[in-house]
Amino acid sequence: MNTLAVPMEMAEPSRRLAWGILGGLGPRASAAFLNSIYQAASGPEQRTPAVFLVSDPSFPDRSSAALQGCKEAELLERTDAALRSLAGLGAERLVMCCVTLHYLLPRISSGWRSKIVSLLDLIFEAVLREQRMQLVMCSDGTRAHRLFEDHPRWAAAEGRLVMPAAAEQSLIHRMIYELKAGGVQPGHARLVRQLCSRYKVDSVVAGCTEFHLLSTGLTTRLGGTNWIDPLTILAERISQQTQGAAV
Repeated sequence: MNTLAVPMEMAEPSRRLAWGILGGLGPRASAAFLNSIYQAASGPEQRTPAVFLVSDPSFPDRSSAALQGCKEAELLERTDAALRSLAGLGAERLVMCCVTLHYLLPRISSGWRSKIVSLLDLIFEAVLREQRMQLVMCSDGTRAHRLFEDHPRWAAAEGRLVMPAAAEQSLIHRMIYELKAGGVQPGHARLVRQLCSRYKVDSVVAGCTEFHLLSTGLTTRLGGTNWIDPLTILAERISQQTQGAAV
């Protein structure tokens, strides 16, 4: 699958790009992402990022659609409509706050697709930048559609990515839905540490946006575990762009 990343060019200091977030997938993760953008910002509020958030948790389940092929047409139609709405509000860059939803990228209307910043692209950039092994924690839908394995940069990054076996993948997928339903629970950090120990790694790829609830930064440690979190990376870049930095 070919993902598309929008070049993050030098922003004019006197002009801010408006960002649009397709959220609600789940709502806690996209709300946390919006919070991260403003946590990363500095200076007077008039110079902080302009962000539009559409949070609609009624979207069909992305993993079910990916695994069973059900409701794909509805999911695509509603994704297109939400992106159109964000663009209509003035958003010039778009973020789909769900990694699994990226499997629909090739089928999204080209007008919106050209504005989307791929979370997968951000992940691969960070993986290739860091000199360590990474455990990929993502949904069953992402695994079923081989979003990592079919990414254009997989060949370059494959040696640094560990894809968990079926038993551990099941635990990860269950944790994602626990995060959706009730947020972070005490056992989640312990499970992440156990998985890292089992696979002999100390760094994790947040291959599902729900893991943004666990990770607060690219190098922030949770119980000794390093995270590559595309939402944190993007939140920091959006805030830097607002101040005229190259991102």
